[in-house]
Amino acid sequence: MNKEEFRKNQPVAYRVLSHALKSNSLSHAYLLSGAQGAPLSQCALLLAQSVLCENPDEDGLACQKCTSCLQVERQEHPDFFKIGRDSLMAQKPLRKKDIEAYWKNGGTLELPEIKFENYTIKKDQIARLQDFFSKSSSSEKGRRVYILEDYDRATVQASNSLLKFLEEPPEDVIGILTSHHLSNILDTIQSRTQIISLRPAGIKIRQEQILELIDDEKAAALLADHGFDQQDTARILRENRLFEMQEAAEKFLEMKGAHKAIYYLQHEIFPFKNKEFNRMDFQLFLYWISFLSFERKDLSLKKKLDTQTTCLKILDQLKTPADAALLLDRFCFYMHEIF
Repeated sequence: MNKEEFRKNQPVAYRVLSHALKSNSLSHAYLLSGAQGAPLSQCALLLAQSVLCENPDEDGLACQKCTSCLQVERQEHPDFFKIGRDSLMAQKPLRKKDIEAYWKNGGTLELPEIKFENYTIKKDQIARLQDFFSKSSSSEKGRRVYILEDYDRATVQASNSLLKFLEEPPEDVIGILTSHHLSNILDTIQSRTQIISLRPAGIKIRQEQILELIDDEKAAALLADHGFDQQDTARILRENRLFEMQEAAEKFLEMKGAHKAIYYLQHEIFPFKNKEFNRMDFQLFLYWISFLSFERKDLSLKKKLDTQTTCLKILDQLKTPADAALLLDRFCFYMHEIF
């Protein structure tokens, strides 16, 4: 995110952070929070760049062009530590065979992709963060920064370790946590950070950004309507079956909830013998059912509304640790009753 977008789309957060940067009154830790679609990762990166920038502008924001800014973006700055799914710090320490593979691949280090469903922040990663900041700063400013993305996915043990770090933070160390689910973060962590709320970009803006990735108006509209932004879409395209779920939803609606439709879902689309059942795929399937049902001329308004209500009910239950197989059975039962 460039700083002009930040200033235009997040005016309150911009003023708060600009004042802190200009007056050298930064908090020791920030918690960036917002609904799905809020640009948390992008704003966290911009703030980290601003803290370490060699040539900040008159508002205290990063130039995004100097060596320090580019190093932060590439996660190469010696005073920057990041834990996120795209971060080296999210990986276990490299083994000898990883290093040997690096040289065999001509200098290309291939790390396993961390799926969002498997991503957690663990105690040992917080220990590495603490060890990282036990050393002195290498920059003239003396500041050091860390980012912990999606902190609501931290284990209790990790949070307890971080709590001690927040209670007695090293001098000139700035922490930036992000979360779309503030209620899942311990109150003791929240109370030791300055919470800054970010608002999602408008649906139209999100849809335009998503269309830069996928040339499909329906898919872009679906994702934007449900709060996904361009970064979320990139993750979905890597990890999920977006268009296969669209085809499955179309076929299911054609079958109108008959027994063969239930068999189709349970044995062809979501076979539970496969332990890698992806809840996000199921979520996308429900989005498509709700979206496509309103396009069908052969369904009465009542059936369309009942279908949408059923999808919303199951989506709400998907947010809990409920068994996915049970939720799929429940969805099929409800749909059979509707049709």
